[in-house]
This record gives sequence, C-alpha cells and structure tokens, in this order.
Amino acid sequence: MIKGVFTTLTRLYSIGKIHEPGEPEFKYIANIHGNEVVGKELMLPLIQKLLENYEKDYKIKNLIDCEPLQGRENANQQDLNRNFPDQFKPLVKVHYQPETKAVLHWTQSYPFVLSASLHGGSLVAD
Repeated sequence: MIKGVFTTLTRLYSIGKIHEPGEPEFKYIANIHGNEVVGKELMLPLIQKLLENYEKDYKIKNLIDCEPLQGRENANQQDLNRNFPDQFKPLVKVHYQPETKAVLHWTQSYPFVLSASLHGGSLVAD
C-alpha cells in the first residue's frame, strides 16, 4: 500500500524539471548548510509518516490535499543562507551563487502553497 501512495503522492525530481500544471506543491528544504544534519534526519521520518498515514488519517490527508561556522559555505566560500534576496535591503547588489539561482528559479517555477526550511546547529538552539 505504501508503494501505491508513494507513487501517486510524491516524485523525486531535480531542480529545473517541468511542473505538473494545476497541482499545488509543498516545498521542504533541509541541509541548506552541509553541517545541519538534524533537518534531514527530521525530514525523512516526516515524509514517511505523511505517506504511510495518508489513507489512514484524515488530518494528514487534508493537509496533503491542501488544506559563520565551518560547513556553512559552499565551494565558493559563500553562506547560501545569506545569499537570497532580502526584503529589507532591496538595493544591495548580491552575486547569487549557482545553488541560490537554482532554488530561486525552482520556487518561482512551481506554485508552492506551503514551504519549510529546516535549520539546525548551535546558532539556532541554546
């Protein structure tokens, strides 16, 4: 049963693929920084729980149906979390990294109605 739900509710795709028109999308991002492993570890059980309980739990079905540390930089020594447009500093010129450009294009190309970006590490937890 999980295989059937998996194939009808999810798909694995690379940033830049064509979206299925008329279908809202949810975007979950984990590991924006390579040293933030907690997000990935939380994301995998979340996805599994959503898929395994889609046909069993009406709340989950309604949800899906719409209702400066080491390791933070990419190969160009840029912190990708600080490389996105800033609504409070719109005039600042930023050289966007390839990863940032890909995520920006991806989020502008699909009609996401919900989004989450998980961060972890000592900067966000005391």
